[in-house]
Amino acid sequence: MRGRPLVLIVTAPPWRIERAAEEIGDTLYALDKDLIITVKHEYSVALVYTFISPEKCIKEIKRTPPAYASRILPIYFHGNPQTNDAIEAVSHLLNIIDANARDKSIGLEVQVRGKCLDKGTILSVLKNHYPLLSENKSTIDYLIRIEVVCPMLLAGFVVDKMDRVSRWWRQLEDKRQKIQNK
Repeated sequence: MRGRPLVLIVTAPPWRIERAAEEIGDTLYALDKDLIITVKHEYSVALVYTFISPEKCIKEIKRTPPAYASRILPIYFHGNPQTNDAIEAVSHLLNIIDANARDKSIGLEVQVRGKCLDKGTILSVLKNHYPLLSENKSTIDYLIRIEVVCPMLLAGFVVDKMDRVSRWWRQLEDKRQKIQNK
């Protein structure tokens, strides 16, 4: 949108997505006064377009986690909702992760919002192409997440399930406890 790359996808329950988008906008506005957040009500997601890197956005948002968002995924790949683009997305993310993740387990999750691509088809193609990706999400170190928000295929990864905002709140509470206990 207007030259700004899509860097985050925010999910929330349908009745909270507007407020979640507002919270994210309030947090990131100080860094980019021209950021654009588009809410897709039919899919209950907000798409964040900004020149700020996904890592910097996440770091800023984690300082005061939003109350209304469920998950926030940094986006490192954009494509069309086709299995070839999904394969390319996973390959691209594995290259990014590989520099940091020798001997780590990597999981895969796919969410399709809309009817432009079948989730079962994309999962089976990716499992055949990348058989080492784990489906057991309880034991993974990295999670590659493919989000199809018709008509786009978006992909990102997180470390240790840190796309879940509830974990950010727990981390913040743990830090507060440590400070109080000193």
